[in-house]
Amino acid sequence: MNIAEARALADEALDRLGDGHVTVRWDGALTIVVVAVVDGRAGRAETDGDLDRAVKAAWLKARQARAWPAPALPQAHAGTAHLGEGAIEAYANSRGLRTAQEFTPAMPVPEQTLDGDADVAGPYAVATALSALRAAYGVGLALAGKPPPLPQAISLVDDSTVGLARAYDAEGVPRQRVTLVRDGVFVDGVHDSSSAHPSTGHATRALTLSPRADNLVMAAGKADLGPAGRPAVNLDYVVEVGRDRTLVPMRGGGCALVPAVRVRNP
Repeated sequence: MNIAEARALADEALDRLGDGHVTVRWDGALTIVVVAVVDGRAGRAETDGDLDRAVKAAWLKARQARAWPAPALPQAHAGTAHLGEGAIEAYANSRGLRTAQEFTPAMPVPEQTLDGDADVAGPYAVATALSALRAAYGVGLALAGKPPPLPQAISLVDDSTVGLARAYDAEGVPRQRVTLVRDGVFVDGVHDSSSAHPSTGHATRALTLSPRADNLVMAAGKADLGPAGRPAVNLDYVVEVGRDRTLVPMRGGGCALVPAVRVRNP
């Protein structure tokens, strides 16, 4: 399947659906996700090719769902991003938005970390810590409020040009680059159309409060701390950030471009 075929299949599914949106994904196997919107209620169904069955299932779920104010579907825009050979996604909604993207499912494999300074945590440990923290800058921000500050050594950005990032989110909204933390101080979080703030293109599930920072970049400092094999790191005690960064997959999806860090545990 190519991008043109994915676009055509999304349009065909949307024609049968009516009000709602459709995502077509090809990564060696076909997946079509259909979300129907009926009187402010949403229903979701997934299929590997039986469009009629998926559309009927989505409509039935929407009719049976609890009524709640569904956020407005994004307005029309068009664009295609080619990020290399690999998986393909196309999105279409009933407000006229059409977008599609080809991206590579592969990430660079970092070199094996080596034993080093006991106070230095390597990129894998940093990425693990960030994967546990990132909810605070998405759905956690909406539910729990402003996250606590981090050490001054840390600056953190969500950047959709890094790793596997899609050019748009699960609601078809173009992704924006968002500065989350600057010199340890919280700046802003990521949002979807269910958030109180305008969407930044970070919905992980359409029509549901679920924004998440999936492509994190930690700013590099002046020092090159070198590799290390430390298994865990508490970001609250980071005192220095390395210069060389490594692309590492995060638990639960997404990736982080991160350096080694020096920590001073109390």
